[in-house]
Amino acid sequence: MHPEEYETLVHENSWKQLETRPYLWGTFVWNMFDFAADGRAEGDTLGRNDKGLVTYDRAVRKDAFYWYKANWTTTSFVHLTSARWTDRTVAATTVKAYGDAVDAVSVTVNGVAAGPPTTSSDHIYTWPVTLAPGANVVTVSGTRGGHVYTDTATWTLKS
Repeated sequence: MHPEEYETLVHENSWKQLETRPYLWGTFVWNMFDFAADGRAEGDTLGRNDKGLVTYDRAVRKDAFYWYKANWTTTSFVHLTSARWTDRTVAATTVKAYGDAVDAVSVTVNGVAAGPPTTSSDHIYTWPVTLAPGANVVTVSGTRGGHVYTDTATWTLKS
């Protein structure tokens, strides 16, 4: 199994290491798209390497894709990470978002503001939150130049 959250942590931490080494003349991201690998018997699908930034069918940009977007472009956006991990079993969790909507970034859970984020120089915003039993609507919002950017997911806390 290759959880998207693990892939994202690998990319975040690898980049931090590469960034501290200006003498490297080339660095490369592995890999833009999931791809066929006949002998592969691990991950989400037999015969597929699922460590790309985008799914095999090119339909889903994974969280790590948005981390690079936040750091390598000036396009304004916010992206709620772990949005596809919808069934939760622990109430205390961390909401993490990427973005380049730098005037202000906030998160609400079921309409209640979670307070100011912890931020990093890598466009990563985090908030500690507690989910309620049942459905929880998590919304991250960011503003830049008077424009509001949002991303939303529903996480269900199972008892």
